[in-house]
Amino acid sequence: MAYINIDLSLRSTGLTAIDDDCRLIDYDVVQSVNNISKQAKKYKQLPEYNGSQLLIYNAQKIVSFIERVNNSYAIDGIVIEGISFGSSSGKGDIISGNWWYVRTEIRKKFPNVPIGSVPVLSWRSKVLNKADKIEAKEKWGRKSLKEGVVAKLPTEVYEEFCSYISKNKLKYNSIYDLADSYYMGCYRVSLE
Repeated sequence: MAYINIDLSLRSTGLTAIDDDCRLIDYDVVQSVNNISKQAKKYKQLPEYNGSQLLIYNAQKIVSFIERVNNSYAIDGIVIEGISFGSSSGKGDIISGNWWYVRTEIRKKFPNVPIGSVPVLSWRSKVLNKADKIEAKEKWGRKSLKEGVVAKLPTEVYEEFCSYISKNKLKYNSIYDLADSYYMGCYRVSLE
C-alpha cells in the first residue's frame, strides 16, 4: 500500500510515496525553468517550458511518477497540497490551472484512487508547533517555515533527499518540496 503526496508548484514539484507508517517508498522532483530567465542559463539540465507546455509537462511527469510507484505498490490515496495564493507573483490563473489540470490527468489515469487536498496550514501545524516556529524564525529568518520543516525530517530521509538533489544537480530548494510532500503524506496517513 502506498500514498502519493504532491507538493505542487509551477517550477518545482515535490513528489513522495510513503507507506502507512510514513516510511519513504519513492520520491522525485519535477523542475523546469522559464526559458527567458537567468536560471535557464544556470540550470541547463532542466527543461525550459512556459504556459500550456509547462502545465502539460508537469502533469506528464507527475502521472509517470504515480505509474512507477503503482508498478510495485497498490496506491491507497493521492494527496495534493491545496492551492495557495500567498505570493505576489500575480500568477493565480496559471497556478489554479496547473492544480486542476494535474488533478484531472491523475483522475483519468487512476479513476478509482481517492484524490484529496490538504491545506498547507493543516499539515505544517502538525510538524512545527508554536515554539518550533519561534525558534525557526530566530535561526532562519524568512525561510524559517521551510527550513524548520526540513530540520524535522528523519535523518535517513534527509540524507536520501540530499543525496538525490546532489546527484541530479537540482536546486537546493528541492529539499523544501520533498520535505513538504513527505510531511503532507504523513499528515494524511495520521487521519486514517
